[in-house]
Amino acid sequence: MKLFFAVAAQALLFLLLAGLSGSVDTDVLRQRFRARKSIIFGVACQFLILPFLGFSAAKAFDLDPVYGIMLITVTSSPGGAFSNWWCSTCNADLALSIAMTTCSTILSCGLTPLNMLFYSYCAYGEHLSIDFLQLVQPVILGAVAILVGLLFSYCFPKLRWIWNLIGNICGALLIVLNVFFSSKKDPIWDKEATFYASVALPCTCSVVVAFLLAKVSNRVPAPEAVAIAVEVCFQNTGLAMAIAISSFPEREASRAAGVPLFYAVFQVLVLPIFLLVAWRLDMTYASKNERIWRVIFLNHQPAVDPTKDVMPFSFSGPPSPVAVGNRDVKDPIVKEQEEVQIVPVKNTATDIEKT
Repeated sequence: MKLFFAVAAQALLFLLLAGLSGSVDTDVLRQRFRARKSIIFGVACQFLILPFLGFSAAKAFDLDPVYGIMLITVTSSPGGAFSNWWCSTCNADLALSIAMTTCSTILSCGLTPLNMLFYSYCAYGEHLSIDFLQLVQPVILGAVAILVGLLFSYCFPKLRWIWNLIGNICGALLIVLNVFFSSKKDPIWDKEATFYASVALPCTCSVVVAFLLAKVSNRVPAPEAVAIAVEVCFQNTGLAMAIAISSFPEREASRAAGVPLFYAVFQVLVLPIFLLVAWRLDMTYASKNERIWRVIFLNHQPAVDPTKDVMPFSFSGPPSPVAVGNRDVKDPIVKEQEEVQIVPVKNTATDIEKT
């Protein structure tokens, strides 16, 4: 039974990452990779600040080793694929989010195990007894899934909406699988208060710290700072779930799976509040004066060429007239096109006779 859950979790994780990355405009993504400063800053927050917050919470609340090590695992994981969905729906910088997800997933092949081993030893004086290959396998799987999705997006742009649909369905199924597995022996709703507080603390602090550091230290545009905050907060709990199922003994795997499950639930509560505030403060690509249904269901993401996007709908639906018609959105990469002025012809018949 445990083998079935492990295989199902990794299959759904692959389709989730491939589906959402297959929906992005590869031209915009290529330009976002040129913004190295924002990507490096975001990845640094991902693998330096958040793992430290997870370690600090585990020590401050004196968590049981199973819960504490799993919390360190969650906060050491790369960014989750649904962070791209949140950035698209709430009009943060989607291409930067995809770029950060790709980079953090690839780097997590080395940095996730390193942070897990280092902080678990610092917190409990012991290493997590796991097979390194079992740990790296879902990480490599995620990196391959993103590359496959981007390849399909580049080769078949008309099918991006299908990949988006596949990614969303598989993401929902992965959450259902996590709920069922965690609740089978050790349900999430009967934990002590310290469990909920310790898991919620790094999730909440990461949003605030990453956003403030991005605005103050890195001085990036507001939509990029919002995307960085979302990416740092929203962890790949599906990867942590796969690690919990495959790495812990069967009697402890159900307890361990409760940590990424509650983190996934809590980050879904925190991010909408943060993104709503960011929109009202005019820090996203959608205008703060636009109606909320248009903000959610229309696509405000900038595009290199508005006529090139042939998707029936993107993450957030069809392109917004504001996003397509007004290229003066708060995007430093999309340059304003020069206005073509029509100059009246002065060579009248009288002028011709004079010449």
